[in-house]
Amino acid sequence: MSAYAAAHTAQAGARVLAALDESKVTPGVTGFLVVALLGIALWFLLRSFVRHLGRVRFDEDAVEQREVGRAGAASADGRRAREGRRTQDGRHP
Repeated sequence: MSAYAAAHTAQAGARVLAALDESKVTPGVTGFLVVALLGIALWFLLRSFVRHLGRVRFDEDAVEQREVGRAGAASADGRRAREGRRTQDGRHP
């Protein structure tokens, strides 16, 4: 690269930097559209989330009964193993 080309490139770069005023640079329409689309997508996601949570039915009593049943079955399997019997599915525990 010749000295003239290097000087010309440096001058062009300086003009571009002088033309860009940092207080006037904005994201523009593209930035606005991206943020707006993300906001709309988030709104739909949260709406779906609330709808799915509304469909969930939680019965605490059923959970407790299931846990008690599992604990009882585990102790019964332990007794069968100590007595030399097989479990309901025919395996030795």
